[in-house]
Amino acid sequence: MISRRRPARRAPRRPRTSFYACLVAGGELDGVRVLAAATVDRGRRLLRRGTSPRWGTPMAYGTGFELHTELEVFGPRGDAFGHAGAGGSRHGGWPSGQVGFSYAMNEARVDLPDPRPRALLAALHSATEHLGR
Repeated sequence: MISRRRPARRAPRRPRTSFYACLVAGGELDGVRVLAAATVDRGRRLLRRGTSPRWGTPMAYGTGFELHTELEVFGPRGDAFGHAGAGGSRHGGWPSGQVGFSYAMNEARVDLPDPRPRALLAALHSATEHLGR
């Protein structure tokens, strides 16, 4: 029997970007306190750094997020954090630049590493550097 159910929907990109913008702003969005700054700091505090047993690559995790490693999965900023999803998606933030970002592609790829998020994050970094962030 073939199921005719629609695939599960993901959260739209804009709310994800707003979520990370809130986190890089210390838990406040549009003048509304959503999370205590201490909660946000705890979510980004390093809990584990090492080598991924699955991929054999560097990894770092806080309570709630993946953290920056030399692979620069979330761009070149040392305070970068977020979530790298299947197929090349990247969602995260740079507190030092006050930037939240979300990239979800239309075509998932299995080639690793996917060059698309790296190119987009490099362009974003260049733009924020140009703006002095």
